[in-house]
Amino acid sequence: MAGNAMLLAHYGAGCPSARAVLAAIEEEARAALPGWEIRAAWTSAAFLRRAREAGEGIPGVPEALSALQAEGYDRVSIQPTLLHPGKGYAAVSAAAVDFAGEFTAFKLGRPLLADEEDRAALCRLLDREFPRGEDEALILAGHAAGDGAFYAEVNALCAELGLPRMLAGALSDLDAVCGTLRTLAVRRVTLLPLLLTAGSHTARDIAGEGPESWRSLLASEGYEVRAVPQGLAELPGFRARIAAAARETALCLG
Repeated sequence: MAGNAMLLAHYGAGCPSARAVLAAIEEEARAALPGWEIRAAWTSAAFLRRAREAGEGIPGVPEALSALQAEGYDRVSIQPTLLHPGKGYAAVSAAAVDFAGEFTAFKLGRPLLADEEDRAALCRLLDREFPRGEDEALILAGHAAGDGAFYAEVNALCAELGLPRMLAGALSDLDAVCGTLRTLAVRRVTLLPLLLTAGSHTARDIAGEGPESWRSLLASEGYEVRAVPQGLAELPGFRARIAAAARETALCLG
């Protein structure tokens, strides 16, 4: 059967609360694209392996595209829910190259924070959602150091937008973040994961009670820390941006 399909390419999730957020993203995509088949796939090899060991049939991107082809869908879009270009997006792009010739119309969308406009919209959203006093900073804690350029760009953009008490960093960047905090003379910190969903990574490394978590290490520096254990997609405003991105990618098919 000929038809339109949208594949949402998630990183993946392990805990039920994070999976519920992914399901909410998929439902909003269905509302934004009535009449389209909405499917989901994961990009993380580790999450896919755990899901398969548990007997779950969650596909990777190549498997999901192969299934859509076998079912006769001829107009297919992929919208990654990955935040920025990196290894995950490279894997999605590679799969897209392999399957591009198998469909009548095919489009791969951008990561959610691919350019300055996307990042500026996020910073403004977070500024509204997490207002701060003069003595408080908002710290956005994300993934690995290999994405360091991304965090540097977010910090430069925050300064440009007049948001000096909003800082971003990978988990290995705490020393640099603390150095910047000292120049701001703040005493209170709100700690927010710069992640799509909040799972074990957030509970352990960012907001956890253990001595090596960002929450504990910042507290040991003398800051009053409020950890917000939620991912970006738990904010209705950010989910709306994901649905809009999916619709924009779908409309590129013409």
